[in-house]
Amino acid sequence: MFALIQALRLEGACARARAQVPGSFGRLGDPAAETSWVPGTLLLELMAQTAGPLLEELHAEPRWAVLGLVRAARFPAPTPLPAEGVTLEVLAEQLRWEHGSGVARAWVEVAGELRAQAELVFSLQPPAPGWEAAIAARDARVARWLAAWEGA
Repeated sequence: MFALIQALRLEGACARARAQVPGSFGRLGDPAAETSWVPGTLLLELMAQTAGPLLEELHAEPRWAVLGLVRAARFPAPTPLPAEGVTLEVLAEQLRWEHGSGVARAWVEVAGELRAQAELVFSLQPPAPGWEAAIAARDARVARWLAAWEGA
């Protein structure tokens, strides 16, 4: 599990996160080119890491969000690497509940410019035996992100 989210705020049915992608994360495109890009799959992961805790928080019972489907993903502008000096604003809002799943719209902005957007569908799973370590790690990670937002 990699976590590039640095801070998270949950407010009602919306979430906002800040992330930075180090230049050492990887290169996409021509290795000889002067510019490399943040992969779209990584932007989707950042959106999922923002929307998942939001849906978990909004659900009436303890549930754990597992990304199941990406709908209507768009990447209108590339994001160059390294994005260390650039803060990626990741936003999500809960749209609806569908047959035990949560649906969120999420997007990534850099300096107010849209870089990615998608509708994300999560399966919301009840805790199961053997998940204790994963749940504890998730709770600690989200608590760190929430505290970082408050401290900023």
